[in-house]
Amino acid sequence: MSEQAKDRGFGDTIARATRALGIKPCGGCEKRQEWLNRVLPYERTETVPTSTPGSPHVAEATPLEPVKVSARERVVIAARTWLGTPYHLGGRVKGAGCDCATLLFEVYRECGLVPDQELERASHDWFQHTNDERYLFAVMRHAHKVAETIASRAAEALPGCLVLTRAGGSRVYNHGGIVTVWPRVIHAGPQGVEEVNATTHPLWAHHLIVIFDPWKADHVRE
Repeated sequence: MSEQAKDRGFGDTIARATRALGIKPCGGCEKRQEWLNRVLPYERTETVPTSTPGSPHVAEATPLEPVKVSARERVVIAARTWLGTPYHLGGRVKGAGCDCATLLFEVYRECGLVPDQELERASHDWFQHTNDERYLFAVMRHAHKVAETIASRAAEALPGCLVLTRAGGSRVYNHGGIVTVWPRVIHAGPQGVEEVNATTHPLWAHHLIVIFDPWKADHVRE
């Protein structure tokens, strides 16, 4: 029996897809896998009666379709493996610590959209002492700006897109997240990496946002 045929539910499928993509599991991945298997189990077999009278029914395995993961779904899957990682300024270790900038870099790096590189270290209040859009310019090297608007349900952002905002009264863009299904984004906030509603979360709601699409960059094709 193939590995695919042994999937008990959606949790096993997600786990297998993340392994195939080379994404490292986090501390809560196994619990999430078991939970998804319970709530979204697969029907393993179907009973097919034989045509011979008196013969026993024969159970034949129902083949499962191969898992096809798009480039955008791959980014969302990768981002969700960081959920629950504590906030740690300058951290780049899944399950141990990251900040709002290193989270974005590590997810896109895992998915092959940005090269590995050293990141500039910044203080918690760097944005209070500059008018230099360092965060914005760093993103523009790897993605194309597709919209600038207010964080609301009317905004349009595709899964896997990157959004920046001016949090805490900042004059420059100083916070970012990855879109799962707009208006939901994954970001590293004070409570660690979490998936939030950008139209209601205090770091995002009613703030100016800029949306970037990594697949619109010149060096990337979906």
